Amino acid sequence: NPWYLALAFLVHYSTFIFRGARWRLLLRNTQGDDAPVPGVLYCSQLLLLGWFANAVGWLRLGDAYRAYLHRDEQGASFPRTIGTILAERTLDAILVVLMLAAAVPFLVSDTGRAAWAVLGLAVVLVFLLAFVLAAMTWAREWTLRKLPDRLSEHYRRFQEGTMGSFRRVLPATVLGLLGWLAEVGRLYLVVQALDLDLGLAVIVFLTLANSLLTLFPTPGGLGAVESGVSGLAVRLSSLASSAAVAMVLVDRAISYASIIALGALVFVLRQAFRRRSSGTGRPLVQPGSVEDR
Repeated sequence: NPWYLALAFLVHYSTFIFRGARWRLLLRNTQGDDAPVPGVLYCSQLLLLGWFANAVGWLRLGDAYRAYLHRDEQGASFPRTIGTILAERTLDAILVVLMLAAAVPFLVSDTGRAAWAVLGLAVVLVFLLAFVLAAMTWAREWTLRKLPDRLSEHYRRFQEGTMGSFRRVLPATVLGLLGWLAEVGRLYLVVQALDLDLGLAVIVFLTLANSLLTLFPTPGGLGAVESGVSGLAVRLSSLASSAAVAMVLVDRAISYASIIALGALVFVLRQAFRRRSSGTGRPLVQPGSVEDR
């Protein structure tokens, strides 16, 4: 059903609006309510470019690229921006664990061990992130004393960006949850478009497993996502392997291939605009907004 697929496409890209609004909130948390912060559409655009960089590059460098663009175009502190992205990832990891914990009990069967294994991986990731945040807090003064002055200042900004992002955690959590529900909605609509018999708990689980498998250090988790999600779909449902592969390929056409196409288009248009702005002598950064980078 092409109409379901078109709706899945639109629902998927709504996640950038929710995540862009959340990132803007985290930036405002670290800079104060009166500081100039880019708008939601700008933050969503940088998120799309970060996902594009992850989709075409290795080792998930898209987050660093997003922070670089924010520094380059807005004059923001690169370490502080990286801190907001670490906080963003921590909130995402917690939401993934909570949503998996809600879905996994409905999947327990003879093949339920795979579901528990994915949940266990997500829990380990949350504990690792919690350990990092705790270490950043407890060892802050010791680290600042041990580092050279320049690195100490960068670390101070990074720590402030990370911990300061949690100042208004409830609205940030709600926006993050809406972003994840948009991704769940995308897969649900793909399943409806292909007329497959897949329960809601399985759809939620496969969406979150997809996100964890993208951590594999290939471009966009290429290879790991396709094999992992289709294998889990077969184990946790009555789908034939061919139907599971078809579902994953259609879903990845929206969540991966379209990111490359649209991300490349946005990248080219932005580069053309920057060249035109440079040629007319208009500043790309507003006067007075430049921090120590």
